[in-house]
Amino acid sequence: MANMRVVLRNPGPAPCTLPGLPRLVFLDAADHELPVVRRPPVGMHPGPVVLPVRLEAGAAATTALRWVADPVYTRNACMKVAALRIAWPGGETTLPLAATICGPKGAAAGIAQSPLALAGEKTLSGSGSPGNR
Repeated sequence: MANMRVVLRNPGPAPCTLPGLPRLVFLDAADHELPVVRRPPVGMHPGPVVLPVRLEAGAAATTALRWVADPVYTRNACMKVAALRIAWPGGETTLPLAATICGPKGAAAGIAQSPLALAGEKTLSGSGSPGNR
């Protein structure tokens, strides 16, 4: 498994609001989108309800990403990642990223993404109902 923490900072003079789970697009060296999808947390079907995050000027929010980085499937499809595009309504940013993401051949690879949280705040993780976290 590979782990990565992404930090998004509001460099502007005014507050902004980001979705709790911004859209992630993994890109190859030719800037083509790779078949990678965010997997919902176990027990959260059809998916978690995640509130937006308000960032004051200069404030930062973080999200943790996790994926399979080794050929552990019976039939593997491993991809070389060159960049990560993070998109939200009204904006996006692309960051260089040298990584390998593996998934089962013939299907999209999966990643786990924690909801954005203001830097310094603890994030909830786990499965099941909020009372079980």
